[in-house]
Amino acid sequence: MPLRPILPGIFHLDFPWTNAWLLLRGDEAAIIVSGTCRDRPALLAMLGEALPEGARLQSVLLTHGHCDHAGNAAFLADIRGAGIVTHREEEPYVAGNRSYARSGFRTMGVSSIIFRLADVFYPVSRHPVERILTDGDKVETPIGDLLVVETPGHTCGHISYFHEREGWLFSGDALLSVIPFVQRPGLSLAPPIFSLNMRASRESARKIAALGPCVLFPGHGWALTEDTLARIRSFTSGLDG
Repeated sequence: MPLRPILPGIFHLDFPWTNAWLLLRGDEAAIIVSGTCRDRPALLAMLGEALPEGARLQSVLLTHGHCDHAGNAAFLADIRGAGIVTHREEEPYVAGNRSYARSGFRTMGVSSIIFRLADVFYPVSRHPVERILTDGDKVETPIGDLLVVETPGHTCGHISYFHEREGWLFSGDALLSVIPFVQRPGLSLAPPIFSLNMRASRESARKIAALGPCVLFPGHGWALTEDTLARIRSFTSGLDG
């Protein structure tokens, strides 16, 4: 079972497409990212293994509303009573009927077609959001307060979550630790075909570097626990624009 303890109170839920991070202290839990709807059996199995009997899942913290991150948010809200939290710009994709597929003259572009196919084969069930976030907000979790950091580019309302005291950064798709497509370890940005604005993505990566994280928990790849800040700064210093 791809469930791995990383640090005290933090478990890696390793799905085929993406990572979820379970935050657990005592009988209180929260989850950052929820996988695709097709990850549901694995998600339930891993939660069953990790959570003590009677544990409460407080919240589903979303970095953005793509299908590989928000696919089980509504499901967990329904069966576990977890509150969904996300950025105000992502709320229409999580609770409303907006699609990430491009419109207008870009409707038939490759990116738009991919997102339309995702809407069909990996649908995100919609559910009201309990709390809408913006930059600088604090979110209470079982491992302590997390600072909301706006890191747009991959999507317009993408956010990361930063544990200021410990230096732990949950970056979602703002900064990855795997080279996309080839699946080789290395820091990278999400590919342009899946992202809205690459210039903003580069700025968000530099914003992450400025925070000075000592551990990186990305949406794709592996947790970085050694030489993290030096590696992030080296990567971002080479970004153009």
